[in-house]
Amino acid sequence: MPVDMPPDYPQRYLHAFERWATRPRLFDDERAGMEHTLEMKKADLKQALLEKAQVQTKPQYRAYIESTSAFLPWFPRRQRSQKG
Repeated sequence: MPVDMPPDYPQRYLHAFERWATRPRLFDDERAGMEHTLEMKKADLKQALLEKAQVQTKPQYRAYIESTSAFLPWFPRRQRSQKG
């Protein structure tokens, strides 16, 4: 537990907790929200494992990953010319 806390720490903590407790909910109950979160994480893990397997079995896939944005798969990035 921290010993040196700012004097306004309790007020900041309560404000943060209040914001968290009153945040908008996307689901009617917490169980449905948790199930949705777990399904999203399972899909993320499945994608990560698939990519790992493809890198190991398909050498050209590593070059594709390095030249393409993971956030928005669009046209590959242009290779920068190396001036030396």
